[in-house]
Amino acid sequence: MTRPKSDFDALRQDLHQVYDGDPWHGSSITAVLEGISAEVAWKRSIPRGHTRDDLAAAQKELERAVEVLKPEDLLRWIGDQRDPALGTGLTVGTVIRGLLQHHTYHEGQIALLKRGAEHTT
Repeated sequence: MTRPKSDFDALRQDLHQVYDGDPWHGSSITAVLEGISAEVAWKRSIPRGHTRDDLAAAQKELERAVEVLKPEDLLRWIGDQRDPALGTGLTVGTVIRGLLQHHTYHEGQIALLKRGAEHTT
């Protein structure tokens, strides 16, 4: 990993590291997904749960969107009224940091599901 040139570069690196790198908190999402067989993933123990393909596509879209931002964009407000369902009333930077936290939360869920699946197969 290269040393970031700015806080914004660090944020972009963090976004990638959480998904497929060496994040500070432990394993990345892709590392946690390693070793999960197609058979186990196919079981979809949670109805209507997202797939690994959904996750990869969403991550690529997110990284492309963040890549074109400028540092000053992090302070830009999304809408002027708070609406959690729409994600408005927050700055772009707050939303990106929230996505990092959201990714980490789901990584923990995946790790628990993986551990449970290893004990049942």
